[in-house]
Amino acid sequence: MLKTIIILLFFVFTPIALGQDFEGDVLEVESEATYVMRGNDSRPLAKALALFEAERKAVDVGAKYLATKGLIEAFGEKKREIYALATREIEKQIIDEEWPAVGGTIQCLLRIRARVKEADFIKAEIEDQRLEEEDRKESFRREMEPVISKETDPAKEVAKAYRLIRNREWRMAIIYLDRLEMKYPHWGEIDMAKALAYYALHEPWQMRRSLKEACSLGNAEACEDLKMLKKVHSIDLDK
Repeated sequence: MLKTIIILLFFVFTPIALGQDFEGDVLEVESEATYVMRGNDSRPLAKALALFEAERKAVDVGAKYLATKGLIEAFGEKKREIYALATREIEKQIIDEEWPAVGGTIQCLLRIRARVKEADFIKAEIEDQRLEEEDRKESFRREMEPVISKETDPAKEVAKAYRLIRNREWRMAIIYLDRLEMKYPHWGEIDMAKALAYYALHEPWQMRRSLKEACSLGNAEACEDLKMLKKVHSIDLDK
């Protein structure tokens, strides 16, 4: 079960002064995430996914307060991909790392302290635009037979999935996520993204199956959606 604790520590505002660089509002956030190892998951993979989840929770809470002051945009349909890429930009430090054995499984528990600022989202949006341009240059065949990098970079990889969904390339998104699942077989975020694509494709039973799988892998958003969603495309999901 994936669980995350967010503690908002403090706001720091750096005023404009002569001869002083302007950093703007900075939020320092402490967040915690746990990844449960399954199957042949390696420790480096478990740590990378736990770190991404902790980073994204820090980004989420930072964005909420920065947006209140109009310092960052709401981003609309781009929100998921930009927030994912923003995790690569924030300053962070692992302050606690534990590998407890629970119920016959090994868990990776990470606690980080991160600094989230406006510039992180600006850089993420620029990177998202650059990656989208790269996507446009890919051939149709490569889109239908995506090559997954051996590099472990969950932020960049899941951002691409959400970009495909935003661009209404839902079937390509499913194909890409299927390939990505071979690399990260127990990452609930992949099934959560699939659920969104299946909804857009008017495939509610596939959507429900993906939500159930994501929930079983500890994705809290999927678990909450399963509780609240009762009918999709005139299909009763409780049956």
